[in-house]
Amino acid sequence: MKNSKLWMVAISLLIGLHVLAQTPNQIDPQNAAAMMENVQNMQKDMARLKALKPLTNEQLKAWLTETLGELKRIRFSVGDGGPGMVAITGRYNATDEPEYLNTDDMRDVVNTNNKTFQIDVMDGAGTGAEMFSSMVMLNSMNFESEDEYKQVKRVNVNGISAQQTHHKQSNKTELQFFHKDRFGITVTATYMDPDETWAYMEIFDLEDLPPKD
Repeated sequence: MKNSKLWMVAISLLIGLHVLAQTPNQIDPQNAAAMMENVQNMQKDMARLKALKPLTNEQLKAWLTETLGELKRIRFSVGDGGPGMVAITGRYNATDEPEYLNTDDMRDVVNTNNKTFQIDVMDGAGTGAEMFSSMVMLNSMNFESEDEYKQVKRVNVNGISAQQTHHKQSNKTELQFFHKDRFGITVTATYMDPDETWAYMEIFDLEDLPPKD
């Protein structure tokens, strides 16, 4: 019970910092009402997730595809994803070339031919439900910003509501969303715009999370 109170305090602080960081024209009037509703539902979500059995490492490994279109998986890691949670990370590259190229003047130059796509999946079931539920609540905030360097906004693509960040100068895209209110998914794609990133995301079979019996 003591831990629950600590988490509620932490959540309140994070929400407050987030709102204070926004300029007046960036604050969505619906944020406050949405957050209050999510706080009320958070305890229910915790109980539901705690009652579920987390996926095993083998189940997560079986879900993670070895290829992603023409991209090849170069590494993965699976196991502890935080307090009481299990997670898996897969990284895919377009080529076998290095991320940086050596030049005659001894400077490292970014190899823009080497597109990379990394996906991180966290299972919120089991004993990590309390922490995971707070993450789901924070992700529900509708925040948008843009400057010459990056654009951050909430999008809905193929039925997925996600926070999307595009770094303009480096052409790097990040996606954050939750699937079935259980799986936290983060995507980081280098040398890819949002459209190309979502095209690769479609290859993953999200409906098979959790795996069908």
